[in-house]
Amino acid sequence: MVKGERDLCYQMITNLLSNAIKYSPNDSDIHIDLKEEEQKKIFVIQDQGYGMSEETKQMVFERFYKSNVHEDNVTSNGLGMAIVKVILDVHQFDIAIESALEEGTTISITL
Repeated sequence: MVKGERDLCYQMITNLLSNAIKYSPNDSDIHIDLKEEEQKKIFVIQDQGYGMSEETKQMVFERFYKSNVHEDNVTSNGLGMAIVKVILDVHQFDIAIESALEEGTTISITL
């Protein structure tokens, strides 16, 4: 069981899944996992997408930030991850992002 505002948590998860889908090639896999480590719940989304540069990882939570990688193929206003960050902060959840260009992205949220 995790305590949180249902609609905000739904929006957070929806934004993360939407990004995994938008920034992955067709026919690639997206893995979703919920695990428990040391009495903490960890929600993990792992894709086989385009990945992020170091600059993008540093800027990803900035409002209206959009990387130039694959943006021509993706409809985005640059707000999704900024919204995710606000929701994380409100709930005092932690996020970790592991990503490299052309190697996909793993996002882990400790609830």
